[in-house]
Order: sequence, then structure tokens, then C-alpha cells
Amino acid sequence: MTPGGPYHGSPRPPTEEPAITAFLLLKPDCLRLGLTGEAEEAIIEAGLRIERRQTMVLSPADTRFLWSEYTDDGHVLARAFLDRYLTTGPSEALLVSGDDAFEGARRVKRRLRSRHALGMFANVVHAAETPAELARQRGYLFDGVTTAAAARHRPKGMDFRSVFDVPGLVEDLWPMLREDLPAPPPFPLDGSGTSVLVLGGDRDHTLDSTVSAIWPALPGVDPAHAVLLALSADRTGGFPIARGNRRSVARGHRALIEHGIRYCWQVSADEAGLPPAPPPARWKPPARPEPQTQPELQARPEPQDRPDACPVLPAPRHAHSAHPAGSAAAGPAAAASAPPPSR
Repeated sequence: MTPGGPYHGSPRPPTEEPAITAFLLLKPDCLRLGLTGEAEEAIIEAGLRIERRQTMVLSPADTRFLWSEYTDDGHVLARAFLDRYLTTGPSEALLVSGDDAFEGARRVKRRLRSRHALGMFANVVHAAETPAELARQRGYLFDGVTTAAAARHRPKGMDFRSVFDVPGLVEDLWPMLREDLPAPPPFPLDGSGTSVLVLGGDRDHTLDSTVSAIWPALPGVDPAHAVLLALSADRTGGFPIARGNRRSVARGHRALIEHGIRYCWQVSADEAGLPPAPPPARWKPPARPEPQTQPELQARPEPQDRPDACPVLPAPRHAHSAHPAGSAAAGPAAAASAPPPSR
């Protein structure tokens, strides 16, 4: 979830040599959707060559080394979703070479994700975002090197394992995350719906740190609802997570700020484009579907034909912790729709 990598928007330091080899990891959904050929075409068009390729089924131990920025106790949600995503089907690792293969692989990743990614745990392909990450992950995938230093840990969250059934939550939500994410309704803070609390996307936060902030801001929220709200905000850059009267929305706003959320703001229901509030009802996750022995694969719609399930709400000019209670959105969007996360 790091935006753009260390050289985004600036020239590479002249003292650093471009990487000769890099890699792309085609994730299980990439293989399931038959995108390998498209990935190979994108690699060729980026001026790269495929030197080696190997198919593998990643284990939980593999994901813990490859994404060591997430810990078992501080990122229980991210770890559970990563394991569900990456360890239940085959992936394919492609070692590529060429002039500045590091940047070339990242271009291929952005191209494939812009066309096919559906969110944080359905983004089809991985490529390293920093030279250090490239060296560590490439060495592990192709040479079995396990001596590289672990990555710096991302912002942590609560250990939710003592609060709810994390594996059960993942299984309940997983079918929804494999399709276009339906927009979850805002959480009802009270019987009113005149004010709306909007959460923006923040790539300096993780799923766990975001849900840990939502948890006290929306008292009584269902865990699955909190996760869907966090994922929707990350995907759209500005999503209505709660509604109520001005006082209750202001309390939720303050709670988000106290837990380190920078991009959150308050608008009226009219400005958010929401209909008059119905009687308060707490969201519940859908019933877990029966397993299918032979799931039917359907072609994913082209991006221009795909319905936009999640609204993007424009931020005020200064959508930060300093935003006063009850202020309304005005001016251009400060939290524009963001690209899918890098992990």
C-alpha cells in the first residue's frame, strides 16, 4: 500500500544501478481467470524477457517471509486474508530481465491491476515496490534464500482474535471479495441520518490499523461490516462509513482522529448523495454459501463496462484531523480514487 515506491515522481539517484532481473508473481486469481497470456504480452511490451518461471502453491510460512511487514499479532486480519488469498491455489513466479527490469515489472503490475484488480485481496499480480523488497523476495522465490533482513513493520492494529472469530469472518466475506465489492451501507449511529462520516483512503495505514480505528468510532459495528467499510474506503478514496446526527458523527470523527486516521471528514446526507435515512438497522454478513465442487468461471467485464459499486465522495479542501465538526465538503476532491494496493 505504499504509493508509487521510492522513485515515484523523481529521477533515480545516479549512483544506483538499475536492476537487471526482477520478478512478477501471478497470484491464484490471475491463473484462475486465465490472464497468464496477457501478463506475458505485457512483459514483452515492457521490453522484458522471461528467464525462468515456476509454479508453486505458497504456504503460510512463505507468505510470512515474503510479506514480513505484517506480523501475526499486529496484523491478524491482513495475515488471515493473505493466507486465504495466496495459499489456497497455485501461483506462478516469473523471473524477468531487461534494462531496468525493476521499473519494467512495476509497469506490468500497474497495467494488469488497472484492468483486473478488484481490491486488496484480489489484485492478480505482485511485483516488488522497493529494491530491498525485490532482493529479498526474488532471492526467496527463486533461490530459497532466507537470510535477508525482514521488512519494516507496517502500522499495527488490535489483536482481534480475542474479540471475534477471525477465520470465520474471512470465510464469510471471501465470496464477496472475489467479485466487484458491493457497497456496504453506512453504519447507523442513531435514529437520525442528517450527517455522514466519510473515511478517505490512506496508504500509510493497513487494514488492521484502519479497522482498529473504525471499531471504537462506530460502537457496536459488526466486525465484517467494519472490514468492508475499510476496504471500500481504501478502494474508492472516500466512502461514507456512518450516518447520524451531527453530534454522534462528530464523536465518531474524533475517535478516528484519535486513532491516527488523517483523512476523514463530515458532510451532510444531501452532500453525500444519500437518500433519507431509513429506520436504523444493523448490517449483518450474508449467509456463508455452500461449497461448490466445480465452480463455474465467468468472464470478468471489461473495466469500462463494470458497474461502479462503490461511490467516491469528494473530500473538503482540508480533510484532515483539523477539520471542524459539522463542516461540509467543498471544492475539488482531496482523496481521489486510488489504485489498488501494492501488496
